Amino acid sequence: MEASLDNFNLTKSLISFISHHNVELNRKAIATLGEYLFFVATQVEAELDQINAGQKSSWNVTQESLTALLFALNHIYQKVKFYSLKTIENICSLTTVAKQYFASNDNFI
Repeated sequence: MEASLDNFNLTKSLISFISHHNVELNRKAIATLGEYLFFVATQVEAELDQINAGQKSSWNVTQESLTALLFALNHIYQKVKFYSLKTIENICSLTTVAKQYFASNDNFI
């Protein structure tokens, strides 16, 4: 899988499906977004040596996707909330960007 995968608007498509009126689509979209963000976070972690050497990572967890996770925490369906919370837990264990985002005053969980 290449970093350019998100050039196909995968993240934006999944985010739009989270707010769709179909429950199954919501659940599958948040689960897929969670898996994708976890994968991206592991790739950033794998490139940590390059990042510390001043090179830019070809992978990033976008603020838009982190905001979508917060939105999903307020979803009416419990499974969507659970998947969102589990994703936040998983990516915060791997990436500083997510930790800083969710620990800020505006987004504190």
